[in-house]
Amino acid sequence: MDTYVLDQHGTVYAYLPQILKDGESYPLVIALNCTTGDPQGEVTGNGWDTIAAEENIIVVAPTYNDYATWSEDCHPWWLG
Repeated sequence: MDTYVLDQHGTVYAYLPQILKDGESYPLVIALNCTTGDPQGEVTGNGWDTIAAEENIIVVAPTYNDYATWSEDCHPWWLG
């Protein structure tokens, strides 16, 4: 698992295949959790870390600092 810090917007955890080959395509799963949830726990608890390793897929699990992070930065346009 790799960890990326996104300034004040939180952290993103990425579960990557052992070897990423140039020119290859890999499936991507974005594992969302609730505002106060545990993204690493969601991934491991639901088995996505194992699936990522076995099937060579990328799993990304972001944190959400608070409701404002979601509503201001990631609010879906279709919700108005």
